[in-house]
Amino acid sequence: MGEDVSVHTPRARLVELLNERDVTSRTTAGAPDVVLAELFEVTCEESLWNPIFVTDFPVEVSPLARRHRDDPELTERFES
Repeated sequence: MGEDVSVHTPRARLVELLNERDVTSRTTAGAPDVVLAELFEVTCEESLWNPIFVTDFPVEVSPLARRHRDDPELTERFES
């Protein structure tokens, strides 16, 4: 994408990045976590090859997972 993004990136900037890719966010309000997950889906999820582990999901998209020990806005969840 040309820049680092995280759960700490302002929601407005994440929405701009989605708009630059001609994608409209499915959410109209709330935490940037959901927009970040949408951005991940659009930009790189389909290009991942197995085996790979995607880790540290935003809390908003993984509410039942354990909170990350270093960043309370992330969870200690992974997908392979």
